[in-house]
Amino acid sequence: MANIQSAVHSYLKLYEEISFDLAKVTEKINELIYENTSAEKFITFFWGILDSEENTFEYINAGHNPPFVFNDGNIIQLTEGGFMIGILDTGVTYEVGKIKLKKNDIIVFYTDGVTEAMNKDGDEFGEMKLAEAVKKFMTGSSDDILDEIKNSIVNFSRDTSQYDDITLIVLKKT
Repeated sequence: MANIQSAVHSYLKLYEEISFDLAKVTEKINELIYENTSAEKFITFFWGILDSEENTFEYINAGHNPPFVFNDGNIIQLTEGGFMIGILDTGVTYEVGKIKLKKNDIIVFYTDGVTEAMNKDGDEFGEMKLAEAVKKFMTGSSDDILDEIKNSIVNFSRDTSQYDDITLIVLKKT
C-alpha cells in the first residue's frame, strides 16, 4: 500500500494538468509496483479525474470493485481499465473510461469489505443490497446516502465479526 501511495503522489507531481495521461501514468505505476513487490503481491486500483467544469469523470479500473453510477433510474458499473497493478511487468495497457455526469447522478466507490460483509448465516451483503441502499435515499445528499449504506451494512451483519475493511465514497452531482 505504501508503494502505491508513493507512486501516485510522485507521478501526480511530475505531470502538468494539461499533459497528464491517465493510461500512461497507470502503466508506469504498474511497472513500478511490479519491480518493487514480490511476485505474489498485486493491487486492485481505481482512480480517476473529475472535471467539474465539463461534468465528466475519466477513470481507470485496474481489477477493483467497479463503482456504481446511478443516473435516471439506470445503474452503470465503471469497469473500463485493465489488469490489477503489479501482476505483469511491461506491455500492460489500460483503457480510460469516461462518463458524463448529469444533475443528481450518484457515484458509489467501495471496497470488497462492503459487498463481502456477512450476516450470521454466512450470506454476503452483495452488490444488490448495496444498490438497494442507495436507491432508498437517492433524493438525499451524499452524506444521507452514505449513512444509509453504512446502516444497511451494520444491520445486515449484526452479531458477526468484521474481517475486512469497509471503505465507501459517495459522490453526488448537484
